[in-house]
Amino acid sequence: MFLRISISENGIFSPYPNGISKEDMKTRCTAKECEDGFVLVTSMMIMLILTLIGILAIKSTVTELMISGGDKVRKQTFYQADGGSELAQHLIYQNAICSTTSGGFSSEMITSSIKVEDLDFSDNVTTDDLYDSISDSNRSFVYYPDEVIDDAVLHTNFLNTSTIKSSAGSGMLAGSGYDGTGVSVTSATAKVFTIASQHRGKVNSESTVVVRWQVDTSILTSASSFDCNY
Repeated sequence: MFLRISISENGIFSPYPNGISKEDMKTRCTAKECEDGFVLVTSMMIMLILTLIGILAIKSTVTELMISGGDKVRKQTFYQADGGSELAQHLIYQNAICSTTSGGFSSEMITSSIKVEDLDFSDNVTTDDLYDSISDSNRSFVYYPDEVIDDAVLHTNFLNTSTIKSSAGSGMLAGSGYDGTGVSVTSATAKVFTIASQHRGKVNSESTVVVRWQVDTSILTSASSFDCNY
């Protein structure tokens, strides 16, 4: 066994190699010991980067969900308005018959979910743009799908106007049923309805659909009070 002893420049024996002081030896470390701090810092940096990536991914997912949810609401609102135009055609046809035979509907509440603002609305005539003028305060009738009669909940407004159209020719060419726009026989005149259907849905969404529909005047004039269902 050998003990290496170093002699400093001043002739003093030192137990440390090459005259290195005790303080210098304390500051020295092995390669493994010196790398311990670097590994810790690197690990923390990687964790920070992964955390930021996770936060960005969550924000992106939330944004996508909000966009998807908004698009779903808009589509639902549009479909409700579009489906409402079919209901409007049926009610206008019924009201046109009742207006011809009985002076209009007999009651404002014709069902538990439909309220009529004007009992003979099929005779309405206006030059206003229905798309812009339809509202909760300007409508012919309104449909509440949840049967809660309150404009604060989901509902569909309807507004209509009508004109008389003369058709050239006779037979099928004179009938509106030939081109799929209404009900006809062989009359040369038809009552043409412009119908606005406006649905007010969730989160203040709103959609308005405007369609045209017509019925031969001979059908209306030949109807009796027994044909009036409301």
